[in-house]
Amino acid sequence: PDHVNALNGSAVVLALRGQPAEARERLERSLRLDPANAGAHHNLGNVLSMLGDAGGAARHYARARELTPAAGR
Repeated sequence: PDHVNALNGSAVVLALRGQPAEARERLERSLRLDPANAGAHHNLGNVLSMLGDAGGAARHYARARELTPAAGR
């Protein structure tokens, strides 16, 4: 499926099941469809952290913060 929310949600399930490589693939596909999806960037940061890619995780966490309006502004 190429529905952004379905890809993001299924990636979270895969990560929780201990399949971070598969989760990464789905999140990357999700971000190809919607590069401005803050939730997918955050989730990809989590998955990359699980895979030991601290630099990649930091980049996606930063992008998620850029895309998420700050509370109270």
